[in-house]
Amino acid sequence: MKKLTYYTEESKRSRPESENWREHHFSDSLYYSYRDTVYDRQSYPSRLHYHEYYELVAVLEGDIQYSYGDSVAQPTCGNLVIIPPGTLHTSSIHAEKTRYRRHVFYFYPNAFDKLGGALLGFLSQYPKGRCVSLTDAAEEREFLSLLGRLRDTMAKEDDPLERILGTSLVLQIFYLLNRAPLGEANAERALPKNARLLRQYLDEHYAEITSVEEVAAHFFYSREYVCRLFRKQFHTTVSEYLRRRRIIAARERIAKGEPLIDVCYGVGFGNLSTFIRSFEQITGMTPSQYRKMIRE
Repeated sequence: MKKLTYYTEESKRSRPESENWREHHFSDSLYYSYRDTVYDRQSYPSRLHYHEYYELVAVLEGDIQYSYGDSVAQPTCGNLVIIPPGTLHTSSIHAEKTRYRRHVFYFYPNAFDKLGGALLGFLSQYPKGRCVSLTDAAEEREFLSLLGRLRDTMAKEDDPLERILGTSLVLQIFYLLNRAPLGEANAERALPKNARLLRQYLDEHYAEITSVEEVAAHFFYSREYVCRLFRKQFHTTVSEYLRRRRIIAARERIAKGEPLIDVCYGVGFGNLSTFIRSFEQITGMTPSQYRKMIRE
């Protein structure tokens, strides 16, 4: 998957020595991996990011917290975290040390178009992301069993027949997610109101904001309070959030064909060199390369 290459290469660089990480490409639109990793607070790669494809994380074990949209979730075994395209999100370790086992699917909305696209129908219920679980115990057991079989099968993917079996298991997993009743997991809660309003303000005024002091003044908070609150809830700084939010907007404008100089100033960057450097750091390519890829 061309667009996923940058994310997967970055993930390889950030893995701790205790990794157990298997990666598999099923098509240009679907990617799967089983991950078994021991993290501590120093090794966990907590970073605010977004991507243009769906991310589904089926959690088996781990004291990990996800933040996305207006929600925070601390999933448990059997929970499924759904992150839609374009959703800024982050995850963080919630303990001094934890073993994190999960199945991860990355896929574009066209992943099953050749089958009519119905296998992604369940995602329309969660446009802003969600932590869900299968409400029927028998179907949850079947779901976990299918995931385990997929993991074991793809460990032998050099065998063409095993790879075909793996593809059929992926189809069964997504079929089950469409047929089985899904409910909101008890692990999910809403963001605190002050954090939610703060992030909403940044999302609406990212192109105009010039400093953290300006944001603090709008809410009649101190600069220190804003920084502390944002770091606690989103595990990043206000400045870094603004930078990444601007890059999201820049990618959308580039895809529409706007000139790069207009994109640069339109999303809030002060000069072209800073814009190009930030774009490349976050996406893995320059704005010109991104525009070329979109055209192709």
